[in-house]
Amino acid sequence: ERLNEWLEAPNMIKKIGITLLLLFVFTGSLLVGYMGFAYWKGEASNLDFMKKLSFSTDAFDSETTKTLKKLQKNNPDVKLWMEISDISLSEPLVQTTDNEYYLTHDAKKAENQDGALFIDYEVMLGKDGADNIIVYGHNNENHKAFSDIVKYTNEKFFTNSNPIVLTTEHGKQLVYEPILLAHIDIDQGNFFPYHTWINWSTEKNAAVYYEKLGAYAVMDKKVRVGDSTRLLTLSTCDNALNNARYILVARNVKG
Repeated sequence: ERLNEWLEAPNMIKKIGITLLLLFVFTGSLLVGYMGFAYWKGEASNLDFMKKLSFSTDAFDSETTKTLKKLQKNNPDVKLWMEISDISLSEPLVQTTDNEYYLTHDAKKAENQDGALFIDYEVMLGKDGADNIIVYGHNNENHKAFSDIVKYTNEKFFTNSNPIVLTTEHGKQLVYEPILLAHIDIDQGNFFPYHTWINWSTEKNAAVYYEKLGAYAVMDKKVRVGDSTRLLTLSTCDNALNNARYILVARNVKG
């Protein structure tokens, strides 16, 4: 009996060892799977791009914030300040009850053919921005408004693009990485109505939005975008065609 017990003991130890090994492999697989899923959902950051973020996004009373608050005293429609260093743009963003008024008025409500940079009236802004902040601006020959967005059609310019920064009235900075430049000729008909995709839902979410606009891509970093990723969409005309649009999409990476 004792001999048999002695002979069976190593087998039991082997069984325990194999069980522990399988448990370790299973746990490791779950961990790897979760990391892969997180990356697919857009949670993994673009490390090369993030190296460009040498500033804090915490709220502080910067000169930009002071300028924003000063403008708001004269015009409550002023909501955010946008800086795009790649095209030397630093302008306030306004929002009113329609998408018409600021086509012919500047941020001070003065009549101006250059208009203003304005947020779609259906965007519901919160302390962290919104699901998809859609901003419209003219494409003028005087290099004002969004006329220089066409520069993103250059592959090197697009690939090496810097962050787009939105500053709130509370001094918080929302940082976005340009990920896609699309071109849509509205006269072709049956185009993707990107301007109606503002608040994310189960069917209308960031991942699907990015995929659908990808069909019109001129430039695309082909990054991972999750269903709930916050986006910034800049829309302007293509003056080479009667009714076409350049659409620059950026994903929130900080703030």
